[in-house]
Amino acid sequence: MVSILIVVLLLIAVVFYVGYPLIFRREGSSPTEDSASPDQHPLRELLHKKEITYLALKDLEFDYKMGKLSEGDYHQLREQLKRDAIVILQQIDEMEVGQRGESLEDQIEREILAFRKKKKAGLQTHPEEATPGVQCPHCHKRLSARDKFCSECGTRVQFSCESCGQVYPTVHKFCPNCGNKLVFSL
Repeated sequence: MVSILIVVLLLIAVVFYVGYPLIFRREGSSPTEDSASPDQHPLRELLHKKEITYLALKDLEFDYKMGKLSEGDYHQLREQLKRDAIVILQQIDEMEVGQRGESLEDQIEREILAFRKKKKAGLQTHPEEATPGVQCPHCHKRLSARDKFCSECGTRVQFSCESCGQVYPTVHKFCPNCGNKLVFSL
């Protein structure tokens, strides 16, 4: 009687073990995902192979630490699994580049360029026009080389040299063109 009960329990366990994947899908997968795009299947397979290879490396490490493998076998198997993992990772990178249409380096360069443009746009004046150290003498707002008046307070910030006609900002005491002493008059 006990042997029949054990056989029945084993039969139920086998049926459950075999039928479970057919009845319950893995987390994150849905029927629409499986039929979504044929290009996704090879990538999904490669990602699965990568996970299996990583698990095999972990198991190999555990078996070696437990004394189940000799040092020579461990190093040989480890190097083979590492080579397999490298090939799989390269294939994944190639497939992702093909799907994105650009390499990882190109994507990084594009993001850096966008960050730099955003940073430049955040400045008060145009950085290509800004004159280092030139500020409004009244409100100390940073000015560009072409500003004649301060956009903050309206103070005149550019004058012409009476001797040579050179235009200069108010921070100069002498004309950079002819050397004459500059007089600030409105």
